[in-house]
Amino acid sequence: MLVEILSLGGAPVEIRDDRYHLEEATSYCVQAEAALAASFNGRDLPRDEDGSFRIETGHQVGASELALATDDGRFVCLLQIEPRAAKLSPELWGQLLSDLEGWIAGVTVGAEGARSGSVGAQGVTAPFLAEALLPLLPALEAAARAILLQPRQSERERLLDRRLRECRRVDASTIAWVSRHPEISIWLDGWRSCEALGAPPTLPVHVALPTLKHPANRYVVWLCRRVIAQLEAVSAALLAVPRRIGDLEWRTSRASRAAEAARRLRRLVRNSWLRSVPPAPPSEAAFLVIANDPRYGRLHRLARRFIAPMFRLDGDPDDPSAAVRPSYSIYEIWCFFALQRALQRELPQWRWSFSRLDTILDITGTGEHARAIATSGDHTLTLELNPTFRSLYNHRSDKRYSLSGERRPDFVLTLDGDGPSRWIVLDAKYRAGRENLQDAMKSLHIYRDCLVDEERMGRARAGTLLAPQACDAVPAWSNGAWQKKWGLGLIALAPGGDHREVAAWVLRTLASSSVLSSPGEASPTPI
Repeated sequence: MLVEILSLGGAPVEIRDDRYHLEEATSYCVQAEAALAASFNGRDLPRDEDGSFRIETGHQVGASELALATDDGRFVCLLQIEPRAAKLSPELWGQLLSDLEGWIAGVTVGAEGARSGSVGAQGVTAPFLAEALLPLLPALEAAARAILLQPRQSERERLLDRRLRECRRVDASTIAWVSRHPEISIWLDGWRSCEALGAPPTLPVHVALPTLKHPANRYVVWLCRRVIAQLEAVSAALLAVPRRIGDLEWRTSRASRAAEAARRLRRLVRNSWLRSVPPAPPSEAAFLVIANDPRYGRLHRLARRFIAPMFRLDGDPDDPSAAVRPSYSIYEIWCFFALQRALQRELPQWRWSFSRLDTILDITGTGEHARAIATSGDHTLTLELNPTFRSLYNHRSDKRYSLSGERRPDFVLTLDGDGPSRWIVLDAKYRAGRENLQDAMKSLHIYRDCLVDEERMGRARAGTLLAPQACDAVPAWSNGAWQKKWGLGLIALAPGGDHREVAAWVLRTLASSSVLSSPGEASPTPI
């Protein structure tokens, strides 16, 4: 079967080692005349008018598959999603993953997408999987039914024809349509319309219609299908287990229970509004719902256990490795540990400890309770990951707050001691190019200007962006004198270096009274 993958500019994708090599966060066109349908990472691909398919690679880096359905069966193309060369080379990306797994094992495992690295050499046996997961089935079904009763909805605007008396709100497009059809003006005049003959015309109006095809509901369908497939696989594997593993009655009862649970879950999807919702892996919008809605979060936590890599059946050739987190999330976590190690090298006499690193392993959370803490005498240096600054108007009693809405910067570094306490903010952005980094600089302005810590002299002393590479288009951002003058900047942070620059900036900024200091402000104690 002839398959060609092209960039949107028309350039063919390179093929090496029988794999198509694509870049992350990029759109591609797949041309395959014999293909009736196509899917990428379990998601059906849209078909353009010319018969080609469109791939959005997203932010997952690693091995992946493109499945094409034809009259002769299923055809699979092997893909390799690589990091953008403007950010990190494949070699540096591999080193970044190795660093992370060495620092905190299992942190790169994510929810879906490309795969990178095997989790376990043999997986688990079917009896062990049945013992671990089958007791969760009642809670899983209850969580799914709770979502069916009160689902999340989203609104989709559609252009519909409405009679004049039904129009409550008219937008610019409707007015433009009326201007192109002057013959209906008589119906807009009450006196003249009384003399008009025939039925009044209809107007095209944009109407917001509620729909259940919310990203969170699409993820629920995708998750249920994966759980159903796992239960069926467990049932089949239990019946195929040799007698030495267990007696026949034990295996058949567990196999029957798993098969019946799969049938009940399939009926639940088929006989509810979920049947009209197309499945999709979790997106950022879906994870926001999971984090804020207990019903969706409960189903996610239960269902993920059924499809987690640690509970992969041994000998499964179709799932040899685990999914990885999005690349920007991996880079953010890597920066957390790289910052800690860079500071530890600069402060060798300080005592270091960590707190709540388990929150980093939770792919549904933000890791906001993770801390790296260094102490020396009366001084304490704390590195926080994704701390929350709630809105001042909703949490008046907090000493930390945001002057506007709730904010969550990537990193906050605080220095407490016998003198005035200080703090700075850092924002990790896995981006490259002037426009992308300029957009990222806006968020840094917001963090520095709207976040307040009353216990540490109010607003942040300074802030900086962390990116894989410096921006050659705006060299001032990386200039030390410019950073000292304005309290903002950009520091390149990537694998392969000693990271002394970022450590020196942190210590210099926290210990210097010249950065963002006010007249009469007490000079802080040097580190």
